[in-house]
Amino acid sequence: MASYTPNLDLLKKDPVADAGDTFNIKTMMNDNWDKIDEGFGALQTEVTEHLAETKQYAIATMSASQTIANDTNVTVKFDTITNYNGASFIIDANGNFILNKGIYEIKSYVRFAGIVNPTGYRQLGGGPYANRVSPVVGSETIVEFVREIEALEDNTVTGISARHTQGTALDILSTSSFVIIRKVA
Repeated sequence: MASYTPNLDLLKKDPVADAGDTFNIKTMMNDNWDKIDEGFGALQTEVTEHLAETKQYAIATMSASQTIANDTNVTVKFDTITNYNGASFIIDANGNFILNKGIYEIKSYVRFAGIVNPTGYRQLGGGPYANRVSPVVGSETIVEFVREIEALEDNTVTGISARHTQGTALDILSTSSFVIIRKVA
């Protein structure tokens, strides 16, 4: 039976179940090519807009993976930051961001890469300001979390918290995790 890819919704025929189907150039090739072209065009536009961005922003990464105990909140330890367009964001020794007065958009992409228990969840943020992935079905899960914060004074401290409840002793936050901080006002 045919299936579809998760990102671009491309048609995938099953070589066994669909073996007797007549090859249809429009549905099996051209429609897929149109979706790829459309997806690539959207990505190109997004990258072009990002490169033309004049607002201050920074990208923070982790130089080492981080373990996280079951059912415990931890601050994700981003420790390397690259500033753009005159930004001067810094990270403290605990992985928190030090922000000056203003409004910021923070986009976090954290990759959990530990043992999986499908009854648990993986989460970034806390309370009403959280994004949770549940149930966990693959050993590697990327949790995306976008929030806007207002720093009411200079030297405001904020961080990204992570949590898992899979019943396993530890989960791992991978070095392929990153966060983009952008000053919007």
